Amino acid sequence: MDWLSWLWLPIVLSAVGVWIAAFLTWTVLPTHKGDFVGLPDEKKFIDTVRDMGVKPGNYGFPHFACHKDANTPEARATWKDGPVGFVTVMSNPTSMGPRMLASFTLNLVVAFLIAYVAGEALPKGASFSKVFQVVGTIGVLSYAFAHVPHGIWFGAYKKTILANMFDGVVYGLITGAIFAWRWPAA
Repeated sequence: MDWLSWLWLPIVLSAVGVWIAAFLTWTVLPTHKGDFVGLPDEKKFIDTVRDMGVKPGNYGFPHFACHKDANTPEARATWKDGPVGFVTVMSNPTSMGPRMLASFTLNLVVAFLIAYVAGEALPKGASFSKVFQVVGTIGVLSYAFAHVPHGIWFGAYKKTILANMFDGVVYGLITGAIFAWRWPAA
């Protein structure tokens, strides 16, 4: 694991670079403005959720505890008639600080794992283009495709999936460029 001694700086710098890019993507650029839309009667929905005492968590409706329950005639009718959906209820107040820290921590973990693969696969003194090719590819795979299964199975807009994938390509290329820039000489 000697690669960690010579790749700690690109790990940290790429985590910072990706975090800044993600911040800009979500706050400055219009890319994700349509990811979520309002409900027709938002106040009524919020009041209903509040009155039901729904705790923070992920909910699916209709919900069946097991496959057997989902195969009853009533269950099939419920699925057919709809609506079918998913709701995430977050805790109040929704503080940005812990989420920003968690996001940065995730970037560090991803960069660490990328550094592990790159450190084992590439020698010290590898060319900028070779490091960029390998690390950028791993970065794109890590960031661009992470959201796709969730989007497929839980009904995200195609536009949202594509926007997340585009973001991931940018994050992967940032990671590749930083690692290539800071890759140690032989």
